[in-house]
Amino acid sequence: MGHVFSIFAAGRSDIAVSGYNGGAFMSSALAILRADNLRPVGPKLIEDSTLLGVVGDRAYIDDWCCFGRPDEYGPATIYYISLKTGSESPSVDLAPDPQAHPPNSQPLGQGEHNYLIGRYLYVVVGSVTYRYNIMNLTRKPMRMHTP
Repeated sequence: MGHVFSIFAAGRSDIAVSGYNGGAFMSSALAILRADNLRPVGPKLIEDSTLLGVVGDRAYIDDWCCFGRPDEYGPATIYYISLKTGSESPSVDLAPDPQAHPPNSQPLGQGEHNYLIGRYLYVVVGSVTYRYNIMNLTRKPMRMHTP
């Protein structure tokens, strides 16, 4: 990482460090480290992603796969990293209510306002927020108005 812009707790015994590299193009990176020895949790540096939060022993990550692609509808790609073993889960692409959000009219940065509170993941798409249970992302989300 070229520049660190945040360091914060990730569970009880780990920290998350995020930053970016500049140059010909900007890239962001995230690392989850053991607080006692600064060794990485998991096998790789996480690029172009956000740590949403930790629930139990799982660090939930939002991969920015579709941010900035107005021709695709994909406001969230979520997976977790086990803080015990460092293993990654398969990712889940979330595209709630695709009929209401045509792919050719999505804004740049779709999904940039996703957040996790407790066990609920909130996926913000324009003026609508979809609430998922982070423990079961295959269930239909609750549709809410975005304040």
